[in-house]
Amino acid sequence: MEQGGGGVMELMQDGVVAALAAIGVTALLWLAASVLLYRESPVDAVYVMRVSGDAAGLDAALRILAQNRRLPVLLVDCGLDEAGRRAVSLLAGDNVKLVTPEELASLYTEK
Repeated sequence: MEQGGGGVMELMQDGVVAALAAIGVTALLWLAASVLLYRESPVDAVYVMRVSGDAAGLDAALRILAQNRRLPVLLVDCGLDEAGRRAVSLLAGDNVKLVTPEELASLYTEK
């Protein structure tokens, strides 16, 4: 013999299962749409960092910047000595560029 509360319990279980299924399908559709429609938007931002002397701590600073966000880094030469220039040349690459203050100004002024 069936108890009186059995039908209500089944109905509640079916409702929970339906809700979880709807959430799962929505999550899968959201994931598929984000993968298919993702476009790398160009960012007009750079890190600008002043370097001078022997450029002590430059490698650690560049690592910290790379962890935050992958943006180009402009190192502004404000009195680098020979050891500093050597350190910058070792760390410079596609994403890191050494410029003088005059070059920096010319990069970001409209003509």
